[in-house]
Amino acid sequence: MVKQQTDLMNTKQRERRNKKIIEYYFSNPKNNGTGDIAKEFKVSKEVVRKALDKEMKSRFENSLSRRCARY
Repeated sequence: MVKQQTDLMNTKQRERRNKKIIEYYFSNPKNNGTGDIAKEFKVSKEVVRKALDKEMKSRFENSLSRRCARY
Protein backbone atom coordinates (compact mmCIF):
# COMPACT_ATOMS: atom_id res chain seq x y z
CA MET A 1 0.00 0.00 0.00
CA VAL A 2 2.75 2.45 0.91
CA LYS A 3 4.69 1.63 -2.26
CA GLN A 4 1.60 2.33 -4.38
CA GLN A 5 1.21 5.74 -2.76
CA THR A 6 4.88 6.50 -3.39
CA ASP A 7 4.55 5.46 -7.04
CA LEU A 8 1.45 7.62 -7.38
CA MET A 9 3.29 10.63 -5.97
CA ASN A 10 6.18 10.04 -8.33
CA THR A 11 3.78 9.85 -11.26
CA LYS A 12 2.17 13.14 -10.31
CA GLN A 13 5.56 14.76 -9.86
CA ARG A 14 6.66 13.46 -13.26
CA GLU A 15 3.51 14.81 -14.89
CA ARG A 16 4.07 18.24 -13.32
CA ARG A 17 7.74 18.22 -14.38
CA ASN A 18 6.83 17.21 -17.94
CA LYS A 19 4.24 19.96 -18.11
CA LYS A 20 6.85 22.51 -17.03
CA ILE A 21 9.33 21.15 -19.58
CA ILE A 22 6.76 21.54 -22.36
CA GLU A 23 5.84 25.06 -21.26
CA TYR A 24 9.53 25.99 -21.18
CA TYR A 25 10.05 24.48 -24.64
CA PHE A 26 7.32 26.58 -26.25
CA SER A 27 7.97 29.79 -24.28
CA ASN A 28 11.73 29.91 -25.04
CA PRO A 29 12.13 29.44 -28.80
CA LYS A 30 15.80 30.48 -28.83
CA ASN A 31 16.80 28.23 -25.95
CA ASN A 32 14.74 25.08 -26.50
CA GLY A 33 17.36 22.43 -27.24
CA THR A 34 17.13 19.23 -25.24
CA GLY A 35 20.52 19.86 -23.67
CA ASP A 36 19.53 23.35 -22.53
CA ILE A 37 16.24 22.14 -21.09
CA ALA A 38 17.98 19.22 -19.37
CA LYS A 39 20.37 21.65 -17.65
CA GLU A 40 17.52 23.97 -16.67
CA PHE A 41 15.48 21.21 -15.00
CA LYS A 42 18.47 19.07 -13.90
CA VAL A 43 17.26 15.94 -15.69
CA SER A 44 18.73 13.80 -18.46
CA LYS A 45 18.25 14.57 -22.13
CA GLU A 46 16.30 11.33 -22.48
CA VAL A 47 13.68 12.53 -19.97
CA VAL A 48 13.27 15.75 -21.94
CA ARG A 49 13.01 13.89 -25.25
CA LYS A 50 10.38 11.50 -23.90
CA ALA A 51 8.28 14.34 -22.50
CA LEU A 52 8.46 16.32 -25.75
CA ASP A 53 7.88 13.23 -27.89
CA LYS A 54 4.72 12.35 -25.97
CA GLU A 55 3.39 15.90 -26.25
CA MET A 56 4.21 16.21 -29.95
CA LYS A 57 2.52 12.90 -30.72
CA SER A 58 -0.65 13.94 -28.93
CA ARG A 59 -0.67 17.33 -30.68
CA PHE A 60 -0.16 15.64 -34.04
CA GLU A 61 -2.99 13.18 -33.40
CA ASN A 62 -5.28 16.00 -32.32
CA SER A 63 -4.49 18.03 -35.42
CA LEU A 64 -5.22 15.07 -37.71
CA SER A 65 -8.47 14.22 -35.98
CA ARG A 66 -9.62 17.84 -36.14
CA ARG A 67 -8.70 18.09 -39.78
CA CYS A 68 -10.54 14.87 -40.64
CA ALA A 69 -13.59 15.79 -38.56
CA ARG A 70 -14.30 18.75 -40.84
CA TYR A 71 -15.00 16.52 -43.83
